[in-house]
Amino acid sequence: LFAYVPNQVEKKRMAGDMLGELLKPEHAELLHILEVYFQSDCNARSAAAALYLHVNTMSYKLQRIEELLHRDLSSTEERFKVLLALKLLKNIKKELILNLKQHFQISKEPNLKMESTLTLLMLKNMHINLHSLLQVKHVVLSMIV
Repeated sequence: LFAYVPNQVEKKRMAGDMLGELLKPEHAELLHILEVYFQSDCNARSAAAALYLHVNTMSYKLQRIEELLHRDLSSTEERFKVLLALKLLKNIKKELILNLKQHFQISKEPNLKMESTLTLLMLKNMHINLHSLLQVKHVVLSMIV
């Protein structure tokens, strides 16, 4: 499916249209909660347990997410659209990491290789929103040139 979307800019636009406010850095926690909610098959109780949240707190967070998205997550069609946007976002991050890996492999400088390795570990192990990821890519690529 993602092969039919021509480039990262178009993918970012599509994900941004659907996820909007959740892509802002101040809503990174809510974006993570939404991802875990979908990983838990849209079961709020399971997602709450996975996040070590009380069920009432999870319900509040999901209501807040619905408000920000202007979507009803109890609707199968709306959930599909949001899940597709999350998958696009994950695909964009994956492509950026691969792109960074390719650029880092070109470098022969030990310091740059060390920094690139640390950056890649950070990207893989931390929840980073798309805006932050693009900033990291810009900074790292400027170090290479």
